[in-house]
Amino acid sequence: MDVGTLIKVKIDGLAHLGSGIGRVHNRVIFIPFTAPGDTIIARITHKKKRYLRGEITEIVSQSPLRNPSPCDVFGICGGCHWQHLAYRSQLELKEQTFRDILHRIGRIESLEQLPIVPSPQEYSYRCRVQLHAEYRGPEYLLGFFREASHELIQFQYCHISDILINSVLQELKQFLNLWVPKPTIKRVDLNVSVDDEKVIAILRVSPHFVEEARALFRNPEAIHPQLKGVGLLDGKREVRPIEIGETVANYSWNSPRGIKIRYRTGPLSFFQVNPQQNHRLIDTVLEFAEMRGDEKVLDLFCGVGNFTFPLSLKARHTVGIDENRWAIEDARSVQKLNPISDMDFLCMNVQGALRTRPQKILGPDIIVIDPPRPGCDPIIKGIVQLGASRIIYISCDPGTLARDLNIFRLGGYVPVRSRPIDMFPQTYHIESVTLLQRISRGE
Repeated sequence: MDVGTLIKVKIDGLAHLGSGIGRVHNRVIFIPFTAPGDTIIARITHKKKRYLRGEITEIVSQSPLRNPSPCDVFGICGGCHWQHLAYRSQLELKEQTFRDILHRIGRIESLEQLPIVPSPQEYSYRCRVQLHAEYRGPEYLLGFFREASHELIQFQYCHISDILINSVLQELKQFLNLWVPKPTIKRVDLNVSVDDEKVIAILRVSPHFVEEARALFRNPEAIHPQLKGVGLLDGKREVRPIEIGETVANYSWNSPRGIKIRYRTGPLSFFQVNPQQNHRLIDTVLEFAEMRGDEKVLDLFCGVGNFTFPLSLKARHTVGIDENRWAIEDARSVQKLNPISDMDFLCMNVQGALRTRPQKILGPDIIVIDPPRPGCDPIIKGIVQLGASRIIYISCDPGTLARDLNIFRLGGYVPVRSRPIDMFPQTYHIESVTLLQRISRGE
């Protein structure tokens, strides 16, 4: 079987990265945008020693799990993987995938896996998008890259993005094509300021265009009434953007005791794309923390303090660490908005902080870690040495989570409980919160 060969395949399951799995002549084949129960005609696109990859050319018989997709570019743009699956099926598959990965990679048998938390919105949930810009005279094209390529795919409406983003995008694109007839815009980020229902546009522009752009975008609300600010970034440098209007996104979280935490997030800081599920993420972290009120808490990769502030409501003292200086600046500004004392934010590389061990991070009772997708393998030894009784691990990748949990277990921490949270409907991505407890050498 060579590349280009057409084959008939029955899809038996789904792989971790979302593709359907079948078998051809005792060899596994991965085919995107298929569903368990499909029988398809596929074209082989890649031939490896142990597996094949393919693409659908014809669906012979459909799986009962299939669902009509509302999107004109689904399967092309690279943003969604599972719009062809009913949402209930997506949740069931994510639960099973999460369990299988922890068992296969992490060798974890006794973990209590709680039911996945569904997203209240299957669509229109994203409050942040990054769009690539390409000038094809006489107009700008804005869109996403096709999967595993740099081919830009335009769309009329992104169904997983907030309605406000879609509305502002159409007007912004018209403005660019009318007033910016040069290839000077490289990327457009749109962020929803959830609490005031406004949008912020962050434009990465050519260095020579910055001053001209400052004049062009001097009145954001004239472009769209709900565009409250524009930030201009020189594409070559990560510096604070030139701000026109207001470029800070506002969102909040309400504690069970009725205390509201108000957040302010600048354009160079990370915040979760699904605001409603972020509330459930915070609630799960607090549930797993089981705080009495006298704990010292260390929050690693804290960002703007998404977890630091809610945890601090019951902690004796809380310290957040992140190397993103913009995020730490935002966290300190949030601290001024909220009447919370006994908190510190350190702008440090997490690995460096664990190596040098400044006085403020010593003796934590609880450590919260929310690492980037590659996980926290390089810092596990340093975390273990701090000796916290509990670790709460927020993960966006079950594979690196499983690997890390196995390493933590060797360091004396056993995973006790985990809850997947569906932050990203219509995709294969799985967010989760896992509680680890320190065990004594005699256990």
